[in-house]
Amino acid sequence: MKPKVPRMKLLLTQVELKLRNAGFAPADLAITERLRCLETAWLSAAELLDQLPAVTAEGPEGLMAHVARVLGGGVRLIAYVGGNVAADEAKGLFEAAAGALGNPSPLPSPPPLGRCVALPKGSRAVRTVPGRNPADENCAIDLYWQLGAETAAASARASLLEHLMYEPLFNELRTKQQLGYTVGCSARNTQGALGYLVSVVSATHG
Repeated sequence: MKPKVPRMKLLLTQVELKLRNAGFAPADLAITERLRCLETAWLSAAELLDQLPAVTAEGPEGLMAHVARVLGGGVRLIAYVGGNVAADEAKGLFEAAAGALGNPSPLPSPPPLGRCVALPKGSRAVRTVPGRNPADENCAIDLYWQLGAETAAASARASLLEHLMYEPLFNELRTKQQLGYTVGCSARNTQGALGYLVSVVSATHG
């Protein structure tokens, strides 16, 4: 009978493995490069891996205490509920999520785009990077539009756009044009900067 591995050690092993393998898949590499361009304090998977021993040195108790300190300092909780849901039901879902976190106090709003690169209006930039796995024939592209500083109304509109656009985008790019086996769109919030993303992963198109 194999000895039982402590849960904390098992989780730590899984996190280490995930960080060591991060950024090899084309889709993951595209995400990494986009965030490297946008976040002023971006931490790579290698940097996170270096910090892991210090973060987990105190064991489960220390990690839980750290989480409690973070939540005690306040939380920004944002939720978008779409579909056939009444307003009171949506509010109830939000309150349930806050309750699960212990009803922490709200954080003050960060300075507009304080930790994110503000892209000049009308600008266009292309960043191309080679894949890290020579045996992987897939390529990925992320098309990103920055929408400006976060507001509740703008966040809701971006989430609604994702909800409305996802199915027709999939039907056009995946079903009709067959550009790739994975296509999608999503509203993004990067360090307080709203954005919109269209992504495609393909083995047949460059």
